[in-house]
Amino acid sequence: MENKTEQTTQLATEKTITDYVEGGIDSAEKIIADQKKIQANLEEEVKPNAEEKLEETLDKTNDTLDEVEKNLEKREQELLQREVKAELKDKGLDMFADVINITDAKQLPDMVKKLTAIVNDIKVSLSYKPADNTKQDAYTIHEQNKDTKSMIGNKLANFFK
Repeated sequence: MENKTEQTTQLATEKTITDYVEGGIDSAEKIIADQKKIQANLEEEVKPNAEEKLEETLDKTNDTLDEVEKNLEKREQELLQREVKAELKDKGLDMFADVINITDAKQLPDMVKKLTAIVNDIKVSLSYKPADNTKQDAYTIHEQNKDTKSMIGNKLANFFK
């Protein structure tokens, strides 16, 4: 496109010079008017093409920027998930790594505290709790053995204490 423009400009300039020399001042004014018309036509041809190229370049740049932003957000999320998994693993809570979905690193310490409290509560509730938690005295032992004689003896012994 530029070569065509340059050729047209060169031809117009050569025509202008030859006409100026042959025709005098009147012809020079006519040639200047023709030159202005040619220049206006060239500007009309070049200007839309330049604007189109500029718009295409801007669109490509915006598309590239959008892709870069998406990739950056994706990498930030992956990094945050790795950080969450590492923190949970350090605290012995790595079994919850797939369940936890944190969007901000500031939420992580609170979540770890809550999970630790829940796990501790579960451990306490599942720990051994003896069914017979009462202290066994001699009377209860005789009662379990169904030894009535010893039961009566124990009661009478406690009577005189």
